[in-house]
Amino acid sequence: MIVKQKLILVMLLFFLLVNGISAGKSIVYYGDNNYPPYAYTGKDGEPAGFEVELIREIGRIMEFDLSVQLKDWHEVVAHMKSGESNVVSSMLHTQEREQYVNYSIPYIKITYAIFTRKGSDVEAVDDLRDSVIIVQESDVMHDYVLENSISFRLILAKNQKEALRMLASGRGAAALCAKMQGYYYISEYKLLNLESHELPLESFDYCYVSPKGNEEVIATINEGLNILKETGRFDELHEKWFGIYREDNLYSFIRQWGSWILAALVVAGILIIAWIYTLNKSVAGKTLELREELDHRKIIEQQLRIAKNKAEESDRLKSAFLANMSHEIRTPMNGIIGYAEMLRDEKLEKEEQQRFTDSIVKNTHKLLHIITDLINISKIETGQLKVSHMEFDPNDLMNELYELFVDKIDSHIDFKVNSKTAGLNKTLKGDREKIRKVVMNLLDNAAKFTSQGYIKLDYDLIDNRMKIMVEDTGAGIPMHQQQKVFENFWQVDPNDVEKGGTGLGLSIAKGFVEAMKGKITLKSTPGKGSTFTVYIPVEVVE
Repeated sequence: MIVKQKLILVMLLFFLLVNGISAGKSIVYYGDNNYPPYAYTGKDGEPAGFEVELIREIGRIMEFDLSVQLKDWHEVVAHMKSGESNVVSSMLHTQEREQYVNYSIPYIKITYAIFTRKGSDVEAVDDLRDSVIIVQESDVMHDYVLENSISFRLILAKNQKEALRMLASGRGAAALCAKMQGYYYISEYKLLNLESHELPLESFDYCYVSPKGNEEVIATINEGLNILKETGRFDELHEKWFGIYREDNLYSFIRQWGSWILAALVVAGILIIAWIYTLNKSVAGKTLELREELDHRKIIEQQLRIAKNKAEESDRLKSAFLANMSHEIRTPMNGIIGYAEMLRDEKLEKEEQQRFTDSIVKNTHKLLHIITDLINISKIETGQLKVSHMEFDPNDLMNELYELFVDKIDSHIDFKVNSKTAGLNKTLKGDREKIRKVVMNLLDNAAKFTSQGYIKLDYDLIDNRMKIMVEDTGAGIPMHQQQKVFENFWQVDPNDVEKGGTGLGLSIAKGFVEAMKGKITLKSTPGKGSTFTVYIPVEVVE
């Protein structure tokens, strides 16, 4: 009986030893604190990344307590070499590291590349012989350079972000970094003077590791990995962390646009076609609705009259829009094409060349302004407009607008800017660029329809709202048209192409004001002038 009890006790101890990690055992996970998207310290100060979330999922499934600590990589390597019990990390698989760690089954592969500054003569490994090379301390590239005697002139960085920043600032001939991290940091920190070259090495297996002598930890992690892969949870995590990182995002965009003038023309054409399609679809939709209500004759007759008026209005707006857009686009394009052709003349004087070039740039800006308006109205219509909050000086903004318009407005018209709050020397917080665009559109409108008298820009701060008034002594707007001035493409006289414009200025101004939770009003008397008043919530910075 005693022998039987001892045998049972031995078997129980063996079971607990083998399954200890699954019985609530505490595990410490050490990861690199700057290795996105695998492991890094997030903006909230907490560990984040693919390998961190994956080990947490394994811990949840296998029911062991997990503590995650992120450190500089050389510290992580030191922990693995020290042989501490019950610690886990992630490493690339190399023969040298097999001496002091056990590896799990691989859960991803990592490829390395040579990163250089653009225009560098370094394109391959042979070009690196005896050059100054930047590598992350204790990284596999550190071992690779030394083991293959490529160079002993090394700069050791704490992490791959630091390595690429050093390279971008002019240090070293090249940096050997993981390809995914390289593209991420180039895009994230705008290191646009860097490029990559292939490194003739096979991809490294990336695995979870524990020090030698702690095999049960790796066995448990392998089981957890298999469960996550079978249930599809592994694929979900992989898509979450790597779906947004594509190696060609940055470089394909740079290579895509060879000529910005051509790109502007293509975008303008697509936007015009899209708007025509939208207007046609709207008319077709109204007609279909009427056909479905034929059994209600009285209602149908009323709806037909309403739809007829709307269709005629839509056709009128569409015709006016196409006429205006044809004029607005053709005028700068004819200028661009005409002056570009004249620049071919090799006998041109330098002054003429400069004048023609200035005209091309001026007309190109006009064309881009039209495209920007179309993009803005599209964002407003689709609800994709984003509002920023940044500190700005209202006096500086209004002075900037005064300097911009003082030369554009006829000299015989009195143009002045006035702060109604004496010494409004306060810093405000709001969307400066949208406020600037709203006032610019209102001033453009005033300048277009004012031939004598004055244009006045007043601004004030009332109850955390910035009040802006643009007053003119122009033609004025009849009462029955005052609500229509904020509609897309609407103009007082759509056939007057001499006035210019696309009919979007006031519509964009109203859309921007409403996006900033503000309000815009209009008071106007035909023959005497108009006053636009804008209220925009702002925050006063103490």
